[in-house]
Amino acid sequence: MTSLAPIQAQLELINLQLIQHPGFFRGAGVPVDDPAYVEEASQLENLKQKLAILVRELKNRTHFLSAQEQALWRVPRDQRHSRADSIDQQQENTRDLLRAAAEIQERLENMIRTSGLLTPGELAKGIGETITQLYDQSHHVEVTGLLPPVYKPLEAGQFNASPEAATIAVFVALQALIWLRKRKKDSK
Repeated sequence: MTSLAPIQAQLELINLQLIQHPGFFRGAGVPVDDPAYVEEASQLENLKQKLAILVRELKNRTHFLSAQEQALWRVPRDQRHSRADSIDQQQENTRDLLRAAAEIQERLENMIRTSGLLTPGELAKGIGETITQLYDQSHHVEVTGLLPPVYKPLEAGQFNASPEAATIAVFVALQALIWLRKRKKDSK
């Protein structure tokens, strides 16, 4: 697994670029008709994309370390303790970087909001979509006790289940049809 130093350096570079951004000192964006608007907007969008990639890498690393932690029982007993300590230290370092990335992301989102790149309507729409997703997830978990299925139907009325469940349902239906036809032939 790669070192966290390059990710930390990239986070610090993003933070530095964010602090050096003209909107950081002004506390507000430039008017839309100003020629600098496009450049400032693209700089913030570029920083946002770079940060999203780094956060994704850190989350992937977190999942990888969790998988390694779960597989510790395969490591010989005399090596388990040192390996567990190593994984714990890596997880702590990754969590620290995720916290730093969250702070940078909050600062970046505040800049985007104050610069006028994000309209109040877009902000309300994003909040509404997030609330809807969280409600659907919590309701689904509450009712079924399971996480939402990976398979999502494309249209209303489409079979709402996983592909495996749909395959099993088709198999059972075909077996029932065969059994009914056999029974019908036997009764003649």
